[in-house]
Amino acid sequence: MLLFFMGSIPVSLAKASKFQIVDFAIKGLTGSIAGDLERLQGLGRLNFDDNRLGRGDIDDLNFLIFLANCTSVEVLLGNLINLTFLGLEENYSSGSVPVVTGRLHKLGELHMYYNNFSRENSKIFGKSERFGSHGNIPAAIGNLVNLTLLGLEENYSSGSVPVVTGRLHKIGELHMYYNNFSGSIPSSFGNLTSLTTFFMQRNKFVGSIPPSLGNCQKLQILNLSRKNLDGTIPEQVLGPSSLSVSLAMSHKFFTGSLPLEVDNLKNLNELDFSGNKLKFSSQIPSSLGSCTSLAYLHLGSNTFEGKIPKSLENLRGLEELDFSSKNLTGQIPKFLSKLVSLRHLDLSFNELDGEVSREGIFANASAIFLIGNDKLCGGVSELLLPVCSRKKPRKLLTPNVIRVIIAVTLALLMLCSFGIYLRVKNSRRHSTALFSSDGQPSLSYSDISKSTNNFSEENTRLKKP
Repeated sequence: MLLFFMGSIPVSLAKASKFQIVDFAIKGLTGSIAGDLERLQGLGRLNFDDNRLGRGDIDDLNFLIFLANCTSVEVLLGNLINLTFLGLEENYSSGSVPVVTGRLHKLGELHMYYNNFSRENSKIFGKSERFGSHGNIPAAIGNLVNLTLLGLEENYSSGSVPVVTGRLHKIGELHMYYNNFSGSIPSSFGNLTSLTTFFMQRNKFVGSIPPSLGNCQKLQILNLSRKNLDGTIPEQVLGPSSLSVSLAMSHKFFTGSLPLEVDNLKNLNELDFSGNKLKFSSQIPSSLGSCTSLAYLHLGSNTFEGKIPKSLENLRGLEELDFSSKNLTGQIPKFLSKLVSLRHLDLSFNELDGEVSREGIFANASAIFLIGNDKLCGGVSELLLPVCSRKKPRKLLTPNVIRVIIAVTLALLMLCSFGIYLRVKNSRRHSTALFSSDGQPSLSYSDISKSTNNFSEENTRLKKP
């Protein structure tokens, strides 16, 4: 049964010296954490997640100094060398996090998100390291070699991410989103071969995506959206077939084309490359049709051109499709009306033409967005599109028809040539029959008599003088 407490942490808690687990998550506690928790010598798990502890003062986390005496506690900070779990997320903690030696080798999970570590000096993970006057991550984080989960999201942290983070070979989940981290994404992240979940969206990283991320062959979720990253998308990043939940790289400055290696993502559920500052070029790769597990495909606000690939008809489970604000041309493929799972379709602001279907998703005007395509017509009345002209469009000749026409034309030309040849040949025979072999006329007297009507004057050329 879940109990919800209000108020501050009772002082009497420190008297329970044999407690091995202290878990006050989601209890509505306020105030500060008492320093006399050092008496809990057998403590193995300390969790104050999702409370309202702390007052935003620089000494909010001074209690950790006292916990340094708990040598059997499995902790991440100071001398708390045996602690395996520490949860301090969703509190009002700020200021300093004092540590004695930074021996944190057994820590498995560290939850410190939704705090405010950008204020004042915050020391953590090491003897004199700081979370920084601006909430930096200290290099001593590389000592936490048994970490399987690190949650530092939404802490207003800034500065660069230490390269030594690549030493955390056991880490499976890394949450660092909604901060102000800057600099480049360390290529050493490619060493995190146990990583399954990687959230780093909404920071201030610059530069390109390190191709080494392709080494993370267990990765299921990768979100690098809303940063200042640029360059092309490394094909290596699309390599892990383990990517099965989400791949998001939206709202960046990527250029070039979407790599054909996207067909490796056969198990992926969501792909979001939308809003890349309109610098994507070339056509939508037909290889996307191999991603048969896709339910969400967002490629809007880029500069893809050409027609919508027919291969996308293989995406039978597609629920959302966003191809808005592109340079797509041609007619809307009929197969889109046959995708029974499709519930959101955005094709707005393209150069599509032709008649809009009234079947499938096109029967629901609230589920489709076609504005900005001036050459479209038809569809349900709610779309307010013009009525289509019933004049049948001229059918384009297919390659097979063109081949037949060429073959027939050549055959007729050959027959005509042969007929002309025979005619010329026969005429020559007739003309040569009028002369003998020595070149003299071969006409007989009777032939001449008949032809001149017995030498009548009307048929001779001789005239009397």
